Amino acid sequence: MSKSVLILLVLAVCGGAGWYVRGRSGSCVVGVNGAEATVTISGFRSKAACEEMVRSRPTETYIRQSPPEGSVLCEIQRGRSRYVVRDRGALMVVGRAMCASMQPSTARK
Repeated sequence: MSKSVLILLVLAVCGGAGWYVRGRSGSCVVGVNGAEATVTISGFRSKAACEEMVRSRPTETYIRQSPPEGSVLCEIQRGRSRYVVRDRGALMVVGRAMCASMQPSTARK
């Protein structure tokens, strides 16, 4: 194997590893318009999950640039992503509703 092929191979592996680590370790915060509730998504493809959440509800949500605040109401693992819902509102109604809607559905017999 020539030296240049070996260098290219090493660069490709390092680049792929960097992409994978960046995808796994990222996080983002989605805010709710008119409420004190937020959802922090961390883990693999978290940025894409935040963008999809905002795209599906553009009038209700936005990508928040500041760190999340408030009490943690629930933490949900979905695949390789972790969702943490926080709320600072007096009754935390919006945050609790978000937790309820994100919980896995259970079939009742």
